[in-house]
This record gives sequence, structure tokens and C-alpha cells, in this order.
Amino acid sequence: MRKLTLLMAIILYSGTLLNIPAANAAQNPEKRMIVTFVNGEVSAKAKAATQEKERAFVKQHKKKIVKNVAAGRSYVAMLSASQSEELNKDENIIVEKDAKVKINAYYPINKNWGSLRTGGQQVNNQGITGTGVKVGIIDTGIYATHPQLKVSGGYNFVSGNTNFNDDNGHGTHVAGIVAAKQAATNTFYGIAPNAELFGLKVLNSDGDGYVSDIVAAIDWSIANDMDIINMSLGLYEPVFALEDAVNRAYSQGIIVVAAAGNDGGVNTVNYPAKYKSVISVSALDQKDIIADFSSTGREVEISAPGDRIYSSYLGGFAYLSGTSMAAPHVTGIIALYKQKYPTYSHEKIRQMIDGNAIDLGPIGRDATYGYGLVQAPHFESAGHEVMWLQSKRRNPNEVYLMWKSNGQQTYLLKKNGKVIYKGKSTSFIDKKALSAIDNQYTLSIVAPDRTNKTWTTVVNASAK
Repeated sequence: MRKLTLLMAIILYSGTLLNIPAANAAQNPEKRMIVTFVNGEVSAKAKAATQEKERAFVKQHKKKIVKNVAAGRSYVAMLSASQSEELNKDENIIVEKDAKVKINAYYPINKNWGSLRTGGQQVNNQGITGTGVKVGIIDTGIYATHPQLKVSGGYNFVSGNTNFNDDNGHGTHVAGIVAAKQAATNTFYGIAPNAELFGLKVLNSDGDGYVSDIVAAIDWSIANDMDIINMSLGLYEPVFALEDAVNRAYSQGIIVVAAAGNDGGVNTVNYPAKYKSVISVSALDQKDIIADFSSTGREVEISAPGDRIYSSYLGGFAYLSGTSMAAPHVTGIIALYKQKYPTYSHEKIRQMIDGNAIDLGPIGRDATYGYGLVQAPHFESAGHEVMWLQSKRRNPNEVYLMWKSNGQQTYLLKKNGKVIYKGKSTSFIDKKALSAIDNQYTLSIVAPDRTNKTWTTVVNASAK
């Protein structure tokens, strides 16, 4: 017989099923909990029994119910410690704290650089702008009247209404990185400016919220056919209901992106970024080095700009740093892939995102950069383009340089302004690169394009 897992959430067992002690308000205060019932082998009889239990509990304990989430399969309830403990004695019941989550943002500084580093603007110029791609921003909401944002809809899960307006600023900043529109008065615009934004408010004005609201927002995203979910938020402990929600979203073809966290160090990735069905994003500084605040760990799948990022904010614009800013860079890039390859599955798009990244750190996937710096889909250029240039020190005197372009070209490599190589190879070893000297390498292509003009792209990489 096929074994299936039935996930049903209940509030409280009572009567002849479970003996739950009454809560003592002073000594045994109630806490907000998520209670999930797991039924291993599902027969028609077992399913009917479970449904009957659920109806009975809802009727008996309706005053304790905060909300019903996970597409009707989970309940949030106020339970005392003794009640939770009693429920957890049943092997088919999972009782978890409805933990509070916080924004994964860092501090405001200066400079705008992230959108250029990921290559989004080049494909924007060829008409790849995220058109037709629906992005759910699960965050503090979106400031709907911002002049460079067009919000297609959303919901407020904090208050239980359709007013998803941002009263914090974080969600608006995230949304702008993904899909801020171009404006004559501002050179800034999002990576996928024509993607459709949906504001799913799960965090309050302080940037706090509950896991259950995130679960509800993921359910909303599934029901409303989102293509991508961005979650620039996190918590330290796993929650089964949240993992189940992101897994269901991914199984429905939704790509889920989340910030790795701002705890620095090793093995510090937050949830939900830690789940396998989620693309976990670490943050880079302007030298393509992991930001000192960024969480890292084996769950990191990709890295993106997250330091000193300029984007939309309440009443205007702001600079913020954090893995919260890195995640929407990836979300925007995915929107470009979704438009360019509309028939590709979410698994295929995810493979392309990983495969086209610029490898940073140790060769291959690593716990700091994942597969590397996220890059926009390759594009057909009317001229000649360098896609990337990397430098890695081999020993105190040698630096290994490698690069890639959109076809076989003749390259000109300079060190500190002087030509050190000219040819068709895509790699070069500088054997006179003393580690005590700061060497700046510049790669360019000089070749006639289709209009018979000179097309030069410069990419800088430092090796110390």
C-alpha cells in the first residue's frame, strides 16, 4: 500500500482523545503556537476520522484559534506550556512556537552598484525586462504610491485586509531592487522593471511578524499563481509548517528566494533560506567579497550584491545593506530568465541560475558564495561584450586570470594601465604579480561591431 503523509493542523485535543490540562494563567501562560497533525498511512477511514477530529476541535476551542493557515491544514492557537507538552506526547502531533521573524537588513550607507554587477541592464536594453512575470514580495508591504513602483495587488496578513501599504520601508526597498520603473528624473531602476509586483505584508512597522502569516502569504502566492516569491526575512529555528509551505510552493512551480541572514560567521544561515526548496542568497560587497555581516553555510546557493544598495523607500529612496538586499537581486534576475525562457520549468531555471553564476572563492559551489555571483541570462549583442573577468592568486608572485565573452574575440589585458597580453586566449598567468603590490587588471575587446564602430567593455578585477 502506498504510504502518504497527511498534514492536518489542529488546535487542541480534548475529551476522550487526549487529556489536556487546563491552563493556569499565572503559572502557565499561553503562547502562540502552530500545531500540526501528521498521519502516516492514509486510508479513507483514517482521513474521515481526522476530519471529524478537526471539526470537533474547531467547535470546542474556537476562542483559542488565532487563524487557519497552510491552505486550511494548519491552525495557530494560544496554548499553555503544559498543553503543548501534552500534545507533543502524541507521535502524530507537531507543536511549534509561532516564532517572530525579523527583517534581514543591515545599515544605510552610500553608493549604487548592484544592478550593474549582475548584468541586468544589458539584457534590459534588449527588451528582457521581466514582462509577464509575477513576483510576490513577502515583507513589510510595498509603498503603493511610490512614483517608481507599480504594484499589481497584494494582501495584509498582519491586519487581515487588502491594505498592503508599507509602514516600515524595508519591503518597498526590496520591491524596488526587483522591479522599480525607469524615470526621467532618476537613473535608478530595478533589475526587472516590467515584472508584476505583489505586496504581501507579513511584518509590522517594526519589521516583526509571525511565521503563520508567512505561511498564509505563501498559500496566497500559490493560489494567485506567483512565479517567484522573495523573502528577505528570517528566523533561527525550523518550523515544520513553514518548510511544508515552501515545499508546496516549489512543487507548484514557484521559485522561492530568501536572504541567508545577517549573522556573519560560518553555518549561520537562517530559515527559510536553509530549506532545500529555497534559493539561499549571501551578500557581496563591491569587491565581490562576502560582506562581513552575511550569514554563510552549506545551504548558500548563490550570492549577490548586498552592500550599499540604493532603492525605493518611503517618501523617496535610501541606501541599505543586508542579505535582504541581495535576495531581490536574485529574484529580479530570475524574472529575466522567466521572460526569456517562458517554457522552461522552475527546476531548469534554477539550474541555469546556478550554472551561469560567476564562480567566486574555491572552485565550484562553496559555503560562502554558493555557485557564485548571480548573472543575468546571456544575451545576443550587436557588438562584443566581456561577460566577466576573474583573478586568483596562485602564489606570492603569480596571479591567474580568466574571462568569458559572447564569442571568440581578440582581447587586450592591462595591468595598472599597461598592456600585458593581447590575443584570443581566455586566460593568462601574470608571473610578475608581487603580493605586496595592489595590481588592477582591465580587460577589453576592440573589434568592429555590426555598425562598424569600436565596441569596448571594461571589467575590473583586483588581485593582491
